[in-house]
Amino acid sequence: MFKSLGKQLLGFGLTLFFLAIVLLNVKFDEVGTAFGQANYLYLIPAIAITFLAYLVRAWRWQIILKPTKEVSYGASYSVMMIGFMANNLLPARIGEFVRAYTLGAQEKISKSLSLATIVLERVCDGLTLVAFMGIALVVFPSPKQTGWTEFIEIFSTAVFVFAILFLVFLIVREKLALRLVSFLMKPLPNGLEKKAHNLLTSFVLGLHALKNGRSIIAIVLTSALVWAMEGCSYYLMLRAFKIDQIMSPLELIGAGVLLLVFVNLGTMVPSAPGFFGVYQAAATVALGAYAVSSATAFSLALLTNTFQYVMVTAIGLVFFTRRNMSFKALRANKQAGDQEQEAETEEVATSLGLEDPDEAAKQKTSFSAADS
Repeated sequence: MFKSLGKQLLGFGLTLFFLAIVLLNVKFDEVGTAFGQANYLYLIPAIAITFLAYLVRAWRWQIILKPTKEVSYGASYSVMMIGFMANNLLPARIGEFVRAYTLGAQEKISKSLSLATIVLERVCDGLTLVAFMGIALVVFPSPKQTGWTEFIEIFSTAVFVFAILFLVFLIVREKLALRLVSFLMKPLPNGLEKKAHNLLTSFVLGLHALKNGRSIIAIVLTSALVWAMEGCSYYLMLRAFKIDQIMSPLELIGAGVLLLVFVNLGTMVPSAPGFFGVYQAAATVALGAYAVSSATAFSLALLTNTFQYVMVTAIGLVFFTRRNMSFKALRANKQAGDQEQEAETEEVATSLGLEDPDEAAKQKTSFSAADS
């Protein structure tokens, strides 16, 4: 209870912090001007493309789930939207649990396996976004390509290369890779080590679901398509606020991609439901690299965040009510679901040869040539 309350307070605290930073640097008369001069016709295709991107997301999740169990497209889409809706309305990103619990109950599969597919999906998103960032900063450089933007370019490239190499290592030498990560997690506090351990186990379990190269290629392509469509939506919003008048076509594309990356990576930071505050702060930083004023960036981010929030929440609530689900039932089942999921995760970790963190805290892990 106290842990949950602490997470909620942290999320709201960070939301207020980022919102305060943005508002202190925004001139509200310029915000009014930006809204007054915007061309709202661009909202129509931007919303339509965002809607279609969620359809592709559901298709990708269906592909990830396929080796484990055949799930209909309608089921994958409805459960996914219920999860995103829960993230918008409930604290502590409970939507991931809602997705895992709802799919597990509906399709009669373990909650851990369901969560594993969601973790794999999130990793695919992160890698795709980092790849997009590298492309944006190299192919579509910003007019302020100095200092921190150059650092981000180098850092994102390094993260992407490291992640790909680690994935290959994990696939080729799974047991050795797991022991290495388990050893590196040992200095972490017990609670954080436990979470990292469970997250790694879920990810490995998700990788096990991919039994052929065709599935991997399909997931890579759909991930690229999802974020390319999202990028088009942000590009249209830049045109809606007439930012195309202050930069070249190539710079506009770069600004749209960087905005996409910063906003979506920024929303991984703990925040209040709906990501308000963090979303606007990330957008202001991204567009600042392209000499866009804080007022215009804040106005664009506020409108984009709002229509995404309303659309996703509305669709999710429709499926939520059709299933006769209730938030009270979700809260009541969360503790039992967490315990069940933890037990399943520990069982999976044992089968994978990954030591339980509680045991690892008592005795040191060592590597041997036999592992390799």
